[in-house]
Amino acid sequence: MTSIIFKRVTVDFQDSNKYPYAVRVTREMMTYLQTICVDDLVLAESGIVDFEPGSLLTYNHPECFKRIVFTGNRFSMRDGKSKTMEFITFQSRTINLRVFDYSYNPIKYSNIDYGSDYIQSNNNSDGEYQYETLQHENNPLVRQNVSPHKDQYIYTYTVSLPPNLEALRFSHYLTPTDSRINLMIKRAQNLRHLDVSYFQTSYFPQIYFDGDHNIEFMNMSGIDANLYCLKHSKVKSLFQNLSTAVMQNIKLGQAILSGCDIFNLLPVIENLDVSSNNMWFLPKNAFMYNNKLRILNMKINSFTEIPTAVTALSNLKFLDLRNNYIQSINETIRKWLDQQYPRMLKLYLGGNTFSCTCDTMDFVKWLFTTKTHFDRPQKDFDCRLSNGSVINTLHANTNFHDLFSHCDSETWLQVGIGLIVAFFVCAVPVAIIISYRWKITFYIYKKYRRVVEKGLRQKCQYDVYLSYAEDSQSWVINSLRPKLEETWKMKVCIGDRDFLVGESKSEAIANAISESRHVIFFISKDSKDEQWLRFEIDRARYEKDANFLQKIIVITGKADMGCIPDELCHIWKDVIGVTWPDNESDNGWQTLKLALWSELS
Repeated sequence: MTSIIFKRVTVDFQDSNKYPYAVRVTREMMTYLQTICVDDLVLAESGIVDFEPGSLLTYNHPECFKRIVFTGNRFSMRDGKSKTMEFITFQSRTINLRVFDYSYNPIKYSNIDYGSDYIQSNNNSDGEYQYETLQHENNPLVRQNVSPHKDQYIYTYTVSLPPNLEALRFSHYLTPTDSRINLMIKRAQNLRHLDVSYFQTSYFPQIYFDGDHNIEFMNMSGIDANLYCLKHSKVKSLFQNLSTAVMQNIKLGQAILSGCDIFNLLPVIENLDVSSNNMWFLPKNAFMYNNKLRILNMKINSFTEIPTAVTALSNLKFLDLRNNYIQSINETIRKWLDQQYPRMLKLYLGGNTFSCTCDTMDFVKWLFTTKTHFDRPQKDFDCRLSNGSVINTLHANTNFHDLFSHCDSETWLQVGIGLIVAFFVCAVPVAIIISYRWKITFYIYKKYRRVVEKGLRQKCQYDVYLSYAEDSQSWVINSLRPKLEETWKMKVCIGDRDFLVGESKSEAIANAISESRHVIFFISKDSKDEQWLRFEIDRARYEKDANFLQKIIVITGKADMGCIPDELCHIWKDVIGVTWPDNESDNGWQTLKLALWSELS
């Protein structure tokens, strides 16, 4: 026979209309059907919930099948060892099967006991667990070595497809599963069409192919893109030959914000449907690797403008952006669309409410002059005016002068406001300069004097005068001094080393500070008790105000902040503070170096 179609043959209901009639297929029901050689067998929407071994999957001539449809029932093919092995036998003998449809199957089962002879668990020498199933001829279903992880094991299912299978459909397979599995698919060289849309799962398997495959069409709608989008290596081989892909309701908008680069997985895609994904943004380089893309469907999303990313598609013939939130088309996209002529690019924009205001008047003009083909030949798209009322763009173009004549007056109003703002911007600084001219003059003089001093590079005997207390002498002599003199090549004055014997110490300090370019005070616990420190501070303050001392730098540790003398606090606005870190690191030296070589304040 050519076709046997049993669709909705069990229409009786139990308990009023609440529950559909449930059928358990028995051997007796299949007595005659099993003997028939038939091309197409359709047992769809017949309320099948279970079947006896040797019934639904047992036939005398399975090689006759070309199309089998079990869609819309409620039974499992792997509920126990016997059914699983029977399904393996069945698929291995359907050598001419072209189409297999097992979609819309709302079964739910858990805690299945496969039997002790179905799966064996052995601990090998490496501490891993080995799982093996019974084999049927040369067609094993499962063989995997994995490590246990959180009481779950990753199985590898090896699936050998019928050698001539072209279309496989598991759409709306509604059994929730979070099983962590990998798939090895054999004999997939003739498979062209794969539909796994709305297949409920919380884990996307790693997929391998034993040999070449040429899957050209795939429907993955309803499967969260985050499950596979970021697992580039796991799914790349699955998508590499796709020319048509349907990916509706895969939460792609959220996935893109998370770094998903799903379009990179589709190098030869020609027809792509990513509608109903709540997308509002696309990176500019989103379609960098999709040069063959001709048809792009992005309707029912949240775009407020046409994504710039589409301008990279040199072969695009059809762009569907219906039912988004697009208000206008910017100048960049308009120029790109005009450049597509005479390539006959079709742009569908129905369901968007455009904006007809002064800001978009150029877009309204362009809409009726461009040669781009739209889904509405009359170009009568919905259009909202500035007062909130909705008309259509055809009416807006016909009454263009009446609707947009006020836009020029708004332009002149903007010019007038701009001139007033410019006047105040110029007048206020001039008034400030006149009011504070002497302070400004003194400030400029001070800055000019410092610049001149820096330019002339006044010759001083010392670059740095060092002041420290007795308890920090060791660190200053052994760490700070070598850094200044040997590493940074500066000439340093240290009283204990450079003051002449017999010379008055107060006079020596005064002369040394006056002949130094900078003064560094190293504050420690004994600093407040240092008798000459206050004199050095007073002298440094005098030299900075009256002569040519450039910088007063105070180095203190976090624990020594309370030891700073009051005399330094009085001139703190003229001091550069350096807080020394507790550990010996380069941060303190870098801060000190920046303080010494930075521009004068």
